[in-house]
Amino acid sequence: MEDVRSLAFNLGVSNTTLDAIGVDSIPMNKFYSLRICREKNKSCKDFVKAMEAAEINRHTMCQILRQEEVETDLPDKILNLSPSDEMFDKLCLRIGKEWMVLGLELGLEIERLEQIEYDNPKVLREVSRQMLYCWRNREDNSTIRELLHALERSGRNPRLITEILENCESYPKLIPVD
Repeated sequence: MEDVRSLAFNLGVSNTTLDAIGVDSIPMNKFYSLRICREKNKSCKDFVKAMEAAEINRHTMCQILRQEEVETDLPDKILNLSPSDEMFDKLCLRIGKEWMVLGLELGLEIERLEQIEYDNPKVLREVSRQMLYCWRNREDNSTIRELLHALERSGRNPRLITEILENCESYPKLIPVD
């Protein structure tokens, strides 16, 4: 969300307008950013400059453009939490050969992913685990919501997160039992 806001600001959307749109309105921030581009006759070059000013790499821009709300029954209370080690231990068993695609969708640089693969040859589960730890340990706050979106964008069923959380001892009070 901060990437979308920063890009919108660098394209000429005022902070007042962004505040009026609302903090969680990714589609509206995207819409205003594109509208400003059109109204001010911004070129692709201007757009790339705004991305650079907002310190957004090109892969992140692809994520922003493809960001859609994922339908889930999980409450915000859970979605805003950082994933636990236990959750990663269960998830890394289910990622498989698509670990690098998921890592890219989580915003990790290809060079970092290649280093993880080099450091953990032939152990797919450990490669996946280290990729997830690397993502979570970045400076920004990594959330279950981000992971859910990345799974969706990488072609995985986002329901996987709910299935994993239902089987994690670290989350039993947060998941309603039917």
